[in-house]
Amino acid sequence: MFALYAGDATAEEANGAAMFGAVCRELERRSNRLTGQDFWYIDADAGFPLTAAVSIDQAPDLTAGNVVAGTFVMVASDAAVEVEVTQPR
Repeated sequence: MFALYAGDATAEEANGAAMFGAVCRELERRSNRLTGQDFWYIDADAGFPLTAAVSIDQAPDLTAGNVVAGTFVMVASDAAVEVEVTQPR
């Protein structure tokens, strides 16, 4: 978005992706109930606490203390919220 404002990117190139890295403090293997896809639910430290989700396919051997880094879609909230989802009828 800064690149768009500065004129270094077009509206078509702008997106919500951000590049960052964080240290995994705790992680738990979870599964998406609708798709069956496994992912890591990560409590991480990037200079500030955050929760991240990373596909098991991207990092099958991830452990606490490892660093995750790359391009992520950032979503802000004042708390990580877990919601029970049921299959639509």
